[in-house]
Amino acid sequence: MTQKQSYMSVTEVLYHGEKTFFYTQESAKRGTDVHNICEESCQRICGLTRERNISRSDIIHQTKQYVYESNDLKDEQPETNYMNSFFRWAEITNPVPHLSEKRLFYDKKKITGKPDFVGYMNGQPGIGVIDWKTSAAFNPLWRCQICMYAFLLKTNGIPINWGASVRLRRDGKTALFNLIFSGEQRRQLMYVNNVRYFFNKYKNIRS
Repeated sequence: MTQKQSYMSVTEVLYHGEKTFFYTQESAKRGTDVHNICEESCQRICGLTRERNISRSDIIHQTKQYVYESNDLKDEQPETNYMNSFFRWAEITNPVPHLSEKRLFYDKKKITGKPDFVGYMNGQPGIGVIDWKTSAAFNPLWRCQICMYAFLLKTNGIPINWGASVRLRRDGKTALFNLIFSGEQRRQLMYVNNVRYFFNKYKNIRS
């Protein structure tokens, strides 16, 4: 399904009126490239995990070697450090995708969104949603973005138990995992409040 005209994306709504001049075209392209390589890496990790007699470290090593060669990543590139950060995190958490990155639609309000990762990882129950980030600082709007991806997934028949951001680090150190919501009552309230905030902002934009 292609993106429908007149639909607004989750990010368009959230960042409407926000100052984004400090994001250069170069940094935006780098973020997109890193997101794509993360998706490719998760799919390959998933495929290798199904094979027998392959250790966890070998799975990560083989995946890392493959994506670095296929994307022509060099040691001096920032993208390489971000991916080093991803693989250090992946070796610990074992991310396994439930479905490939796809665009979702909520026809009632004409909203669309495309989550980065939907699947499983060590330490969290059931299926969750993750958004890869390359910013050094945590942006409070990420909470609403991830909660809305969960909302879109749920309305498309995919049950989501938790949501998080994963900040990939420019220095190559292990990525930072920020849990946004889960089954815990306090974090469920976080989900409800952020979905409510999003629709209030959406209503103001559309009116």
